[in-house]
Amino acid sequence: MVHRRGPRAWARAGAIVLLPAVAACSTVDSSTSDSPAAPVTAEPRGRRGAAPVDPSLQLAAVRAADALAGMRGEMDPASLSIPDYLARRYGLAALDGSGNLARRLLVAGDRRGTGSATDGLVESTARRPTRGELAGSPGYERAIVSARFCDRLEGRALARRVTDLAGAGGYPLTHAAFAFQLAWERHCFDDITAVRTARVLVTALRTEVAKMTVVDDLAIERLAMLAFLGRPLPPNGVAAIADAQRPDGSWSDLSGEVLDWHPTMLGTWVLAAASSPGRTVPFLANTPRS
Repeated sequence: MVHRRGPRAWARAGAIVLLPAVAACSTVDSSTSDSPAAPVTAEPRGRRGAAPVDPSLQLAAVRAADALAGMRGEMDPASLSIPDYLARRYGLAALDGSGNLARRLLVAGDRRGTGSATDGLVESTARRPTRGELAGSPGYERAIVSARFCDRLEGRALARRVTDLAGAGGYPLTHAAFAFQLAWERHCFDDITAVRTARVLVTALRTEVAKMTVVDDLAIERLAMLAFLGRPLPPNGVAAIADAQRPDGSWSDLSGEVLDWHPTMLGTWVLAAASSPGRTVPFLANTPRS
């Protein structure tokens, strides 16, 4: 997720907040498998003991998507890759066209204050940034860039980087989860490395979710990343996020430092995942896999 913190964030280059295997069912249930979600070549896997879906969550997800659609004019191209994914996976019609909007912004050279490092989340022909171009970039951004362009040769090194980021908790952890799943979708890990790394990420996310006391941007992002990893969402956490939704369908970060579109994007993701297994789609639309 590409991340924005207040008006000054428009001047920040390439800031990402988690920002999503996309094939697994993300409905609320009690599954505890350590295996990573299946790559996009597999069919969605059912979950044993899945909790009944609350129809009100489905309606809340649609309201959230409507609210997010109205905020797309504030979003940078890389961030728009997420509503594009949500539209394709969960059938949220209000978010249709998000990918085309992102590509038009890139053609116009309008990155809304971010750098070009994450153009690859939008444009399949984007080139890989050089080391010089990534100099000074935060570790989580370099991990996401590596995940976008990785192959088996760098899979283990990327897994170590992801594990290190996860140990920091907070936003580095959620970004690490995003990078891991993006790389897994591209088949960059062997099975043993994938299972071990997924276990680290899921354990860390669940530990932080269990300590949630407020519904802020980071709290919502943690659940969105559990959904992206194909893991069950804790019913209490989903209920708390649903209760924090504003009448217009949006969310606002308690600190006031994150622009409303960011928690709204994440909240849409959580409610959509909690109310539908979705379709088997890749996050990187029209991007060849390694």
